Amino acid sequence: MFLRTVKVTSSSGTVHEYVRVVTSVREQGKICQKVIANLGRRDTLQAILPQLQRLLQGERTTRIAN
Repeated sequence: MFLRTVKVTSSSGTVHEYVRVVTSVREQGKICQKVIANLGRRDTLQAILPQLQRLLQGERTTRIAN
């Protein structure tokens, strides 16, 4: 599994970058990449990165406010 970023242009012309978890699988003799999870917009993830790091390290986290 690995992370991939995808840039998507909205109808207003704004470009947003999204982060996905992707894996490679073999189907009918060919290697294909399948999306496991869409993690969301990169700028949003950067805002909560410290909280995500604490969560992954096993520390208790506080609730993330919207």
